[in-house]
Amino acid sequence: MFTILLGAFTLVLFIYLLLVRRSVVIPSHVNKNRYWFYPLIALLIGVSGFAGLTDLDGRLQTVFAALVVLSFLMDKKGLSESSIVMFSLDNRGIPYASIEKIVLLVEENQPIKMNFFRNGRRGPAMSFDRSLEELAVFLTAHLNDGSKLEIIIKED
Repeated sequence: MFTILLGAFTLVLFIYLLLVRRSVVIPSHVNKNRYWFYPLIALLIGVSGFAGLTDLDGRLQTVFAALVVLSFLMDKKGLSESSIVMFSLDNRGIPYASIEKIVLLVEENQPIKMNFFRNGRRGPAMSFDRSLEELAVFLTAHLNDGSKLEIIIKED
């Protein structure tokens, strides 16, 4: 019974993460280390599970556990049409209507850093590989009229 529930959870998780990936219009900067770290962990889970288990139920649980670890590769955050997606399992995101101010920090040869303020508090920072013009046009089109967009250019 547990194996069936784990399999159903894994299937629903991958479908949900795929839908979130599609909703993100401008993805944030991705740390490239995750492309070798999560497959390595999944491989270790698979090897340890298949080495010690001989029954089909245990092997299926090992495969599903490795797939859950690999689902971290599908994690995507960034800007969608209606909100800022901070992490994939947040189904609402942060709506643009609740944002008071967005600050973009531009440094030479670095991803553009974005920070936002809502309810008088600063939100988490995000980095983007896109151009400043593309980000500014997207944000001005989606922010409320009373929201501020500040651009800070830092030169060496």
